[in-house]
Amino acid sequence: MKRLILSLALVCAGAHAEFKDGNKLYDQMTSGVNSDWFNAIGYITGVADAGRGSISCPPANLTAGQLFDMVKQQMANLPGGRHYSADVIINVIMMQAWPCPKKGPTL
Repeated sequence: MKRLILSLALVCAGAHAEFKDGNKLYDQMTSGVNSDWFNAIGYITGVADAGRGSISCPPANLTAGQLFDMVKQQMANLPGGRHYSADVIINVIMMQAWPCPKKGPTL
């Protein structure tokens, strides 16, 4: 848990504007309104797809529902980190779960 907070702090060290923070994403995930839920799962899968193979290397059979559950659980367990940008939170969760293999030097 402390590593997740530290990772978020390091990634978010610079000030920048974001479209959605973790508080907004978590509210959508837990609101019980279908349109909010679909918006949240679409956002999560979009961020995951954008970083696939470069930021994290999840298994090919990972489902959107599994990823949604992982993000929701991590955000529920770490309410103090929800003020970070939602894309950063998702990427850190995925990097910790499925880091990409280290590549050797190219010649």
